[in-house]
Amino acid sequence: MDEICEQIQIVPLRQCLMHEGIIPKLLEQIAGHIKSDGVMKNPIIVTKHKDHYVILDGMHRFAALQKLQVRDILVFAVDYQSEKVILEPPHTKEDVLKRALTQKLFPPKSTRHVIAKRPLRLDIELSLLKSDLDPAAKNQRLQTHIQKCYADNRVRFYPESVLLFFD
Repeated sequence: MDEICEQIQIVPLRQCLMHEGIIPKLLEQIAGHIKSDGVMKNPIIVTKHKDHYVILDGMHRFAALQKLQVRDILVFAVDYQSEKVILEPPHTKEDVLKRALTQKLFPPKSTRHVIAKRPLRLDIELSLLKSDLDPAAKNQRLQTHIQKCYADNRVRFYPESVLLFFD
């Protein structure tokens, strides 16, 4: 539990880099959902690389949060060299990092990362992410929220594979 909790963080949006493009219509839909919900439900999957966080999964959520002028975002930071992070062919992890740094983006939805123990449904208020609080204070509130979820028995781990049907 502790390792996963440490990987869930709030980081400055400006330090994040995309490696894939976005689909404008999907961006608008996601921005609308996030705005109406008032929460960021799922962390964006990132890896720390040099002075940036490279987004591995969640390009449209990231772009939606940019559009909504959110200062900081909820992320799940993974070790990209770990065997627990799988990039499906034909791309390589080196290509993903290079594309992010050079901003020569892959086409939208052209990479697929498989992440072990991906956290979902943390439901962090947009007001916290937009606030002027310093990052340490935001992360303290995040960790308190996570600990409360554990204490209230509101955390489940599902080791089986799933099929997700979506629009």
